[in-house]
Amino acid sequence: MTIFDLQRAQAVVGTIRLGRRETDAQGRTRPVALDTFRLTSPREDVVTDAAEHFGGAVAPWTTQQGDRHWEVITDVAELPIGVPPQDLAAMQWMEKWSGGGLVRRCDGRRQTNGLACQCDPDNRECRPHTRLRVMIEPLRGLGAWKLASTGYFAAVELPGAIDLLSKTGDFLPAKLILDRRTTVTDGVTHRFAVPVVDTDFTPAELMSGQIAALAERRRAAALPVAGETAAEADPVDAYTALIGTAPTMAALEAILERAKDAGHDSAWLRDRLNARAAQLKTPTTVEGEVVDRTATETDDA
Repeated sequence: MTIFDLQRAQAVVGTIRLGRRETDAQGRTRPVALDTFRLTSPREDVVTDAAEHFGGAVAPWTTQQGDRHWEVITDVAELPIGVPPQDLAAMQWMEKWSGGGLVRRCDGRRQTNGLACQCDPDNRECRPHTRLRVMIEPLRGLGAWKLASTGYFAAVELPGAIDLLSKTGDFLPAKLILDRRTTVTDGVTHRFAVPVVDTDFTPAELMSGQIAALAERRRAAALPVAGETAAEADPVDAYTALIGTAPTMAALEAILERAKDAGHDSAWLRDRLNARAAQLKTPTTVEGEVVDRTATETDDA
């Protein structure tokens, strides 16, 4: 049963950060931009998993509120992500913060308390806050990671990218990029990082109406490197595990293509593929190939 007007969301397991705070010789702290992503979480296992995939050393970290968390400064400036459904209207606000917390929040016209927005667009006491939830695809679990930015370019670019992805389908493979940029104002050079969401799909693929199937095939073809290593050492056990956990017909087709490329195609493999296909939905077998009849006859399979 659904509770009306209750926004569904995944639990947030960590935060994607673009910088960190450092303390100078006088004991003052200042923000410092990084060249790679920094991931933090109250859960050590989550950060350890991230370090195993993206490099970096796991270390304890104390938040400004005094809570004990964990962090890793990764070796990468690009993260493979999936973007879950989210409320674009609640993704951005103009906000003013003080040491005591949030002072005001508005959408540029009205504040959340119903009054007219008191944020002066020419006064930097209010800044745009853009918040995004993503899933980092190689990491285990159902939790989402949050990204927050107060930058101008993130405010104008991220919503457009998320809106376009949401129109083509949910959880499309995408990438979060730490884009280093430079601007010159009044003769002064400014260097900063901007979080950018992009995808390797072409515009033609995004508009094809077949993007969900294409995404399934791409994910299946990118099954864990550990699986590939295992397939070389013990193909039977490796393919049994991959086939047994394949979630869709497209994933089965991708496993078959990978087996062909590796020289592992066999009658045994075809039998296992067809057995798994029968569990997912009734398949049609054509010249040894697994074909999803529903997917070939309907547009919304």
